Amino acid sequence: MITEFRRLVFSPDELAQAIAAFRKLNVKAIPEGEVIGIEVTAEQDICAKVRLKGAGATAQEQHAVVDAEYLGAAMLFHCKQHNIPLPRAPQKTLERTGDGLAISFSINAASEPAVPPNPGLNKSRRKPARDRDTTPGTGKVVLVVEDDPEVRTFAVTALERLGYRTIAAADANEAMKVLETGENNPHLLLSDVVLPGGVSGPQFAVKAKERCPQLKVVFMTGYAPDPDTDSDISKIGECLLWKPFKRADLAQAMKVALSA
Repeated sequence: MITEFRRLVFSPDELAQAIAAFRKLNVKAIPEGEVIGIEVTAEQDICAKVRLKGAGATAQEQHAVVDAEYLGAAMLFHCKQHNIPLPRAPQKTLERTGDGLAISFSINAASEPAVPPNPGLNKSRRKPARDRDTTPGTGKVVLVVEDDPEVRTFAVTALERLGYRTIAAADANEAMKVLETGENNPHLLLSDVVLPGGVSGPQFAVKAKERCPQLKVVFMTGYAPDPDTDSDISKIGECLLWKPFKRADLAQAMKVALSA
């Protein structure tokens, strides 16, 4: 099974909507009221503060804390309601981001996953910045194939900051010309699944691996799973990155792909 990484960020409004919708199924578990913030407890658990509905001044004084277990469940329920595609068997981690909250998923192909499974969402912890995985690329060459200029620029910049050397192309035809020169043969391919020009990411990856048999492949996508391409992605690639992603997600995907 291919290793997948995905990160979804909920704004305070989206988080409030998710909690309100999930509460209809769990009246006793989640209080009715307005989400007024996210906090991290002394035990590093992530919680949402909710201002309870009440009369007069008491509405400003009564608060309840929704722990990470229910936050995670509410966020997943929201995704299912809005047809937001999710990995098939996710390990889940919550992380505070600005005023909102992010939920990250990963499915690891190895029997001993690169990211250990959490014992439970209510025990999710934020990693200190120094512990987050930003392993340098040690000069490895990455061929980045992405038609969106903003995504391509972000990926190239992030990879170079991680120590990788990069070659960028906007589609499969341009990327093939790079391979045909025989110069700077890449160690890794980072490619969007859907590309313009009639050749998809998986199709190009097959051709690229014919020229560079040791090539490791990481795919990127922002689309819902497609049964026709899912099997190709799993057979050809080492990792699948769901957009949008962070530099830390990209670093982890590169590390997993290189070690595959």
